[in-house]
Amino acid sequence: MMVPAMSYPTDFREPWIDDNGFLRFQIGLKRPSLAVVSGIFRGARELSAGKLLPLIIDGRAMRMAPPAKAWTFAIYRLSSIASAVAFLFSDMTPQEVLKYQKGIGSMIPSRVFEEESEAVSWLRSFED
Repeated sequence: MMVPAMSYPTDFREPWIDDNGFLRFQIGLKRPSLAVVSGIFRGARELSAGKLLPLIIDGRAMRMAPPAKAWTFAIYRLSSIASAVAFLFSDMTPQEVLKYQKGIGSMIPSRVFEEESEAVSWLRSFED
């Protein structure tokens, strides 16, 4: 389901599990702090009850990359909650997208998408 940009929250939205059984994060218009990112991961661990789930991080509302320290921390936490990560971005520069892909590295499968339907299709290949 595509969310119009005007309905995006200003801050991060609390994580949730969608109709596909995927864990979801939605990044708002503000850049998240390390404390906010830490809270999101705590909530995600509770939701997933220790099970690794496919994860969609929807950053389409973002107009600039989050601070490096927040996502450096996040990279190590992603492998504790996600079997694969699909990032959704719309107006990010190729250099910013490359930072996300390079940052995740080989820890878990990850890709960047502009279209949610493509992200969902790709993540389905990681379901048990």
